Amino acid sequence: MGTPRDRATGILPWLALGMVWLLGLGAILTAGEPALTMLRGRRIGSDLPLTVCDVPNVCAWTGASELTSTRLPLEAVSRGSQLLSAVPGLLMIAVTLAVLYLGTLVVWQVSHGRVFAGRTVRGLGAAAGVLIGGGILAYALEKWAFTRAMADVSASGLMEEAGGMYAGAKPFLPPIAIIFGILALAAWAAFRHGAQITADLQDAREELDGVV
Repeated sequence: MGTPRDRATGILPWLALGMVWLLGLGAILTAGEPALTMLRGRRIGSDLPLTVCDVPNVCAWTGASELTSTRLPLEAVSRGSQLLSAVPGLLMIAVTLAVLYLGTLVVWQVSHGRVFAGRTVRGLGAAAGVLIGGGILAYALEKWAFTRAMADVSASGLMEEAGGMYAGAKPFLPPIAIIFGILALAAWAAFRHGAQITADLQDAREELDGVV
């Protein structure tokens, strides 16, 4: 029996990939804007002065309420902490780009009928590893950057003794990356099992051809 030819599986995998690219570009924009703002030390497309609340996942103000109080100037956070706060966003951009590249390769394989090929399985495994590892690392960096920024704010002397408050928003991109990584890991396990079954069937077919 001859080697089976690749068979195109239609446009559906590419539609799914298009949705993944849209989500990926949204993640890049979400992570990129605050990260670039911190790297540049000024707003993108605006001359308004920066405040502590422009530091990713950090906000500090004086008074009883954020809405009725004055936000602390950016100088309350050291330049080193500002740069550190940009690192998790840059990491998430790198993770997203890597996963989009791997996802495109996987869809290319699937669209040509190589669903359980070695490159397909390896691509899924790599994407899962990048998402889970990158998400965990980014989350740890977010916590470190937040702790350093808050220490700077406390030591700046700009907080009022009475009514001074600070708050930090919890990062959401790293947990999302971890969740998608777990889904990719489940897909990798399923495709790996399918690849093993396909290999066993191929071996059985070759043995049968030898007998015939």
